[in-house]
Amino acid sequence: MKKKYIILFFFIFTCGFFIGDFESQGKFRNLTRTIDFYLKKFNLIQTKKIISKEDLKELAEVKVLKANSFDLKIEEFLNIRNIKKNSYIKTAAFQMNKIDDKVSYKIFIQNGLKIDNKNIEKLVLPKTIYPEFNGGLKSVFTIEENDYALISNKKKNCVFASIINLTKSVELFKSKCLPIDLINEKPDFNGIGGAVTSIDDDIYLTIGAPESRSEKIRELAQSNTSIFGKVLKISKKDLLIIEKNNLKYSIFSIGHRNPQGIVEINKKIFSTEHGPQGGDELNVIIFGKNYGWPLKSYGTRYDNGKSFKYNNKIKNYQEPIYTFVPSIAPSSLSVCPKNLENYYLENVCLMSLSLREQSLFIILLDNDNFMVQGIEQIRIGKRLRHFAVDSNIKTFFIDNSFFVSTDSRDNLKILKLGFLNFR
Repeated sequence: MKKKYIILFFFIFTCGFFIGDFESQGKFRNLTRTIDFYLKKFNLIQTKKIISKEDLKELAEVKVLKANSFDLKIEEFLNIRNIKKNSYIKTAAFQMNKIDDKVSYKIFIQNGLKIDNKNIEKLVLPKTIYPEFNGGLKSVFTIEENDYALISNKKKNCVFASIINLTKSVELFKSKCLPIDLINEKPDFNGIGGAVTSIDDDIYLTIGAPESRSEKIRELAQSNTSIFGKVLKISKKDLLIIEKNNLKYSIFSIGHRNPQGIVEINKKIFSTEHGPQGGDELNVIIFGKNYGWPLKSYGTRYDNGKSFKYNNKIKNYQEPIYTFVPSIAPSSLSVCPKNLENYYLENVCLMSLSLREQSLFIILLDNDNFMVQGIEQIRIGKRLRHFAVDSNIKTFFIDNSFFVSTDSRDNLKILKLGFLNFR
């Protein structure tokens, strides 16, 4: 009996020692968070009431962040759990519309799922779709009630990208095979771009050069016979003609690495683009211009940190408006809501989401020559992926509020944001 008390005494003493040590090092809070995480994971405690389906809930949590001249209100609009357990959830597209005071939404997930107003369904995708190398469903946009997608594929030894009509299950275009071998020349479809905007009767689709430090794939950005590393211009009428592998397009600009953000303001096109190690760019996209990759970049090489040699002989070269060093990993790009636009009335007002910095960036440009007048970072603390867009591929606003999707583990969160308390 005494032996049991002695063992119990040493057990309590040891636990007390480690807890005290954790507290002294500021680790006890992390320990309690870890315990809380596993309690939630195994449903031993419930923290929020589920409103509809088991894995779908609308939340009312609100917080306000103070910015320089105003506040940013953040609400959790939607939280969808257990889409695919033990996976990293990324949205391929996020669409919202308002009809008769009713808001509807469609969310496309890169693993091939579609969430349509709380209904979760698996999309009918080509058998060739290839999820390896961070691939799968990479982008979705809608023209006249037809959904179109940019996807990665593999058939035999050919890895390629294609544009498909999701609604009609027809492949409209496929690229040439990427120059790969599984040792030295691997692709990385995180670099495929896939941003879309529209002007009048045309859409502009960004296609990155999906390299994983592959020189051969990288060089396709300078090739006029490849779609990779380009901004493509496509007529909406041509998209609506349902003919297999016969989509017409033109190359609008070349020399892009991974442009994931694009937006139109007053018939001018702006884009944000991932650099290599540093060197993320904000560009104004002009027809016929060469944006330099991989001949010129303000970033450095991953393997050795060496710079990319500046090449003064690039034909039709266009410098970036601004280069982010270090990298912020910019994702989606948008116009500003009206109240923020009116506050900065003398500027072009842009908003950029970021993955690495987990922030919203407000970018102000001079109206005449697009010189950067200011960049304000508001850290939200989540990897921000997409702004919600409407059926015209324009940012979706409700009373100056806008919506963004976040990358996360095991669940998908949609945030509602808005600026207020202007000073």
